[in-house]
Amino acid sequence: NATIERILLDMAPLKETHDQHEAFRTRLAVCVVEVCGSQCRLETFGSTVSGFATRDSDLDFNLNPDPSEESPLDIITKCGLLKRLGNHFRECGFQCTPVLGARVPVVKMRDPSTGVCADLSMQNDHPVHKSQLLKEYASIDQRVRPLVMLVKAWAQARG
Repeated sequence: NATIERILLDMAPLKETHDQHEAFRTRLAVCVVEVCGSQCRLETFGSTVSGFATRDSDLDFNLNPDPSEESPLDIITKCGLLKRLGNHFRECGFQCTPVLGARVPVVKMRDPSTGVCADLSMQNDHPVHKSQLLKEYASIDQRVRPLVMLVKAWAQARG
């Protein structure tokens, strides 16, 4: 159907968007290492990993400050580190707002030069695995991605 193809094409990320996202991730990784050290692991998850990104999608990151540490950080330590990271991200040129009272505390960021937005959470592994699973579903059956994208378009149109 031509209407469906047009909707999917209009939603598709542009190459410029992909390049901006890669540049954002690279800058963010440098800033994270400056605060947490080289042992930390910064993982991308969400629609950019699952293949369901649109040209307006933000980026989602999960930070594991020390992947060799088996026990998770307590909420107070996570919030303190996210606050420190938020302050450092501002020094790196990002606009950011720590949202520490959320169920999953995050730092919301925006690159003022490109408008790219991102959320950074910490030790939040479940969505990382879920994104990989959704990517696998889409690779098994070529109808999955168009269906998900049409549902996203419908939901956005409904507000």
